Amino acid sequence: MLQTIIVKISGAKQKHMIRLIIDSGSSGSYISEFVARKLQLKDIGHETVVHGLFGGLQKKEKHKKYVINLSNVDNSFDCALNVMEQKTICAPIPKLENMKLIMKIKDCEIDLSDLTVNENFCLYESNVNEIHGLIGADYAGKLFTGEIKNLPSGLVVMNTYFGWTIMGRTGEGCSASEVLLSLHVSDLKICDLWSLNSLGIKEPSISQSKSEIEEAVKDHFVRSLRRDDEGRYQVSLPWLEVHPKLSDNRNIAKRRLKSCVRSLQKRNCLQEYENIFKEWVSENIIESVEPEELAREKGHFLPHRPVFKENSITRIRPVFDASAKERNSGSLNDFFFRTFILTLVTAVLDSSTSSNPKVGECHKLPSS
Repeated sequence: MLQTIIVKISGAKQKHMIRLIIDSGSSGSYISEFVARKLQLKDIGHETVVHGLFGGLQKKEKHKKYVINLSNVDNSFDCALNVMEQKTICAPIPKLENMKLIMKIKDCEIDLSDLTVNENFCLYESNVNEIHGLIGADYAGKLFTGEIKNLPSGLVVMNTYFGWTIMGRTGEGCSASEVLLSLHVSDLKICDLWSLNSLGIKEPSISQSKSEIEEAVKDHFVRSLRRDDEGRYQVSLPWLEVHPKLSDNRNIAKRRLKSCVRSLQKRNCLQEYENIFKEWVSENIIESVEPEELAREKGHFLPHRPVFKENSITRIRPVFDASAKERNSGSLNDFFFRTFILTLVTAVLDSSTSSNPKVGECHKLPSS
């Protein structure tokens, strides 16, 4: 178990609760970019930090600086901290779920802050177990009250001015849902130190066998399949449970589109290729996305290219590249269960989200 805790953080006009982690292995304290933006915090400048990693590696990074106000849940204690902004603090950290251990802790008249507060009351983007603050060695020592209790299970509970927190091994061994940390790192940014992949822990979709993944995709397909008012079948996309934010890919889609148009013009096939998209629109397979909607809702653009088969009934057809990605970003394929079954289920759905040969115009599914 890692030392996580729930605190209140105050912005200029609002207060919110967040989950944070106490990590004395970090010399500085951090707040996530998401929370800084949500609370409209005003930075007090920038600081360039050289992060020294295990093995002698060093990484220089520039961070925005803030002064934040934190308090415990009942507002009996508050303090001001100087922190730096970090895009991602760490991977989501699950709470203690072993009911036997929880009851033993309660028998000791200890209320863990991270268990007494409902995680749904905390700020999060996509996962209730997200961590949006880190208290490092610059403040951690001053926040502990000195009360320490060793539990029979081997866990250690420590009291802070924000409430009780827990650390140690649960004795149940490692599971795919646990976040284990190690100082054996390579050339990584500070946020990468908390990445599951960098620690050799793979997502459930990777560690599962192929048959288990296929069964999960089948189950998702059956549960999400429905028919709309027009009698069309719809199925939701099977996102991985834990994934970073997907970029819009607009720039790479534009670049490839221009290249695609030039290639088609040389072969005098541009109109034939465009007619395929017009046919899809007329059949309500796709629909145009208005500029106002693009400004209001962030989408994802898929590059496409023509494939020619001279001896086929369909001489030319669009093929979409779900593996396309900008630098330092993931592709659409990286966010889904990747199986042959999934390819069959989502082929039409994926293809319908791309822009057509007319630069600046794009299409989407009618609904879903």
